[in-house]
Parts: sequence; C-alpha cells; structure tokens
Amino acid sequence: MCNLSRKRTTLIGIMKKNKIVCNYALLGIASLVLLGCHANEVPNYIADTVLAIPFSENSVDRRLNMSELTDSVEYIPIETNPALYPISHATCVKYIADKLYIQDVAQRLHIVNRQGKIIGQLSAIGKAKDEYISLGRFDVNPATGQISIYDNASRKMNIYSPQCDFIRSIRLDNNGLIDDFAVLPNGDHLMYLETFHSDDVRRGLWRIDSLGQFKNQYFDISNDFKYSSGLFPNMFQHINDTVISLKGHQDKNFIYHITQDTIKAAYKFEYDIPFADEIKNIRYANDEMRRKYAGKYYDKTDCMENNKWLLLTTTNGQKNVVLLYNKLTQEKIVFNSEDIKDVIVNDVGFPVKLTTFGNNIFVGLFYSETFESINNLKERFPHLSLNSNPVFALYY
Repeated sequence: MCNLSRKRTTLIGIMKKNKIVCNYALLGIASLVLLGCHANEVPNYIADTVLAIPFSENSVDRRLNMSELTDSVEYIPIETNPALYPISHATCVKYIADKLYIQDVAQRLHIVNRQGKIIGQLSAIGKAKDEYISLGRFDVNPATGQISIYDNASRKMNIYSPQCDFIRSIRLDNNGLIDDFAVLPNGDHLMYLETFHSDDVRRGLWRIDSLGQFKNQYFDISNDFKYSSGLFPNMFQHINDTVISLKGHQDKNFIYHITQDTIKAAYKFEYDIPFADEIKNIRYANDEMRRKYAGKYYDKTDCMENNKWLLLTTTNGQKNVVLLYNKLTQEKIVFNSEDIKDVIVNDVGFPVKLTTFGNNIFVGLFYSETFESINNLKERFPHLSLNSNPVFALYY
C-alpha cells in the first residue's frame, strides 16, 4: 500500500509538473503568435494630403500648356552610332541619377547620359542564366547604377552592372508574380502586385533584400476587391534619387512615398462618385465593361510626379479629369479634356510627348519619323534623319 500510494503521489506530481510545463509552453507559443502578428501588422495609413477629384463639377475645360509648368527646355539628340543598336519605339522611359534609361519594343535597354551619348546597351535575350526571355519591367539602383530586369516568362529577376554585365539572378517567391518593382539605394527591391490571380497569391506591397529574401509586407490588397485596371504603364516612379512613388490601387486611392527607411501615404484621392460594388469583383476590365458601367467607376490612367509637381489623369468612362498639384504652394488645378492622351500641349518648343518626371524636371521624347514634319527642327539639328535615334527634351 505504501509503495502504491507513493507511486500515485509521484505520478500526480509529475502530472502537475507536466501541466505547468504545458501551460508555459502554450503561453510561450501564444506570445510568439501575438508577437509575430504584431511584427507583421500592417499600419493603417493616413494620407498627409487629401485631393478631391470632381467628375460632377465643370472644372477648367482646356488643355494644359507646358509654359505653365516650366521656364526652359533643353533638346538633346541621342547619338546614332552604326556600331550600336538603334533605339526603336520606347515602351518605358526612366530618368534616374541624371541618366535616361529607355526600354524599347526590341526588348533592349539603352542608357543615355545628359549629353545624349549612349553609355550602355543591354540586350541579353535568351534562356541562359545571364539572359532574359522577355524584358517585362526594369529599374535601376540610384546609388550604384545596377540594373534589375524582371523576366516575365521565367518570373525571375536578373541583376546587371552599370556596364550591363551580368551579376546574379534572383528567384522570387509568390510564384514570381508581380506587376511592377522598384530598387532602393541599399539594393532592396519593392515588389507590387495589384492584379488578382488566386486567393493564395500575395497582393499589395512587400520588400525583399538584394538576394531575394522576403523582408516584410507593407500593405495588402483584399481579395474582396479583385478589380485592377492595368492602365498604368508603371506603378513605381523615382521622384528623385531617394524617394520612390507608388501609385495606389482603387481600394484606398493612396499615393505612397517610400524611402530606404520609411513609407507613408503622401496623398489620397477622393472622388465624388462611388466605386460600384459589382465592379469590384470584375477581374479584368475591358471595353464592354467600361461602356456598361460608365460613370460608376474610375480608373487612374496615369500619374507622374517630381519634386514640385504631381500630375494625375483619371477617367470614369464618360469624362476625363486631370489634376495638377503644386507640391510647394499647395495650389490645385483641375482640367477637363476630351482626349486624355492630349492633356499637355507643348507651347514652349517642339511638340514632345512627356514620358516621365524626375527630380526637378519633365522628360519627353520625339522620334525620327517626326523629324521631317516639325518646322525648324532641321535648321536646329541638320544631321537628323529618318534613321536617327530619338531626341529627348528636358523641361526645367
């Protein structure tokens, strides 16, 4: 009996100890879960500036003249060298760290300095590890000049030196799915996916390090809001060499400003029409949908920004609205335009289509097929011909 009682007492003691250990373990697990949730908690961003976009009001019904935005313009012909690839029509243009980067329809990247000299050309189409099958997106580290290329076909990222030599490849998580990306000065990459694919694919904004390792999620886009217009040519833009702008999704209508160490909602757009609930579940926008729901939705068709100006073009399928905001004076001008592609009229010099902003300038390009039709252009640049590379313009 004594032995049995002693064994029972010992067994009860062990069970109590195990229960205490289990409780501590559960408490520890719960703490880790809570800490993990807290560490990955997405902040509730509040915009510094709220800008109204009126569709119902009659705003200034005219086009915008470049003379209202700039005082001077500099035209720079890009060299035409038989030993280099010609620059065909540009699909994306970026102005970063005083250099012009032109992605063309031939899936090449051309690097041009302020004097118009081509200082690098990246043409690495192929299936080798240092090549890309399809040049989908690109960006440049403003501190080092390293070039990142997103390959649409293989869903990988290739990194090249400023001289266009291959450095390494990055394999991406999230099935490699992104809509756009940007590179921070420390080599980290900002990744953005707006388009809905499936419930198990990450959407929103997140960050990876220079080797492709996931670091953190800045915000999500709810899968209850599947609509994605896809009208932006690029989601990210380098405002200057330290600040990157992200043009936000319709679920919150923010423009985010991101640096190496911070992110904030710089602007929020408030429209005077609601975004119809039935459109939120439409995955792909098309012309039929836009006709059916004209006036019940809105698309931000483009957005450009530099240190002084913010320019937003928006449509609701019936009316086009252009917002011009002076960031220094807080002056806001809203324009109507029949043709949203012809919002800005160049009354300063030769007719040039604006392609990007950067630092304190606007950047435009015009191509060789227009050289013969532009008055006085031949007098200014007599060497230009139909076989010449484009001329780019810098507006200050």
